[in-house]
Amino acid sequence: VTQGMSERVLLENADDNVGFGCGPENPMGLRLKFYQEGDRVTTEAAPTKWWSGQPGVVNPGILYAVLLDLNTWAASGVLHRVPLLGKTTVLDLGAVSVRAPFTGAAWVAKRDGSLLLLRAELHQDGKRRATMEQEAQLVTQEAYAKARPLMELPASLNGYFERE
Repeated sequence: VTQGMSERVLLENADDNVGFGCGPENPMGLRLKFYQEGDRVTTEAAPTKWWSGQPGVVNPGILYAVLLDLNTWAASGVLHRVPLLGKTTVLDLGAVSVRAPFTGAAWVAKRDGSLLLLRAELHQDGKRRATMEQEAQLVTQEAYAKARPLMELPASLNGYFERE
């Protein structure tokens, strides 16, 4: 590691994660891997033509899913907590080509106790292509389950919630 540079560490992903964006065994998913680099979480993606919305361009829904996963992984990777996501603001959802890889980064832009503002960006060819901000809160597992009653939390997330 060069002085001033952050070490890049692959974040552990549980086998029981079936998520579309990052589920390692999801045959229909993106199978993204996430890395912690200092106070940020990063990912890379190599889109295929099957990711298209319009010919040659990644479907905006896929870009949204990548941004959403980046924000979630930023909280879990940097803070070791599962965030209860709130208001989402897509600041920009520009065109991303299916013919070139793209990268993403997310970080905690602001923290006030248990309240967070998460920010994620996607870049391709040296240009920012998409940006999302999300309000989030760090809560107990019980509060999370109450707010998201349909969410089936995998056992691997035990310990990633605030304590009573």
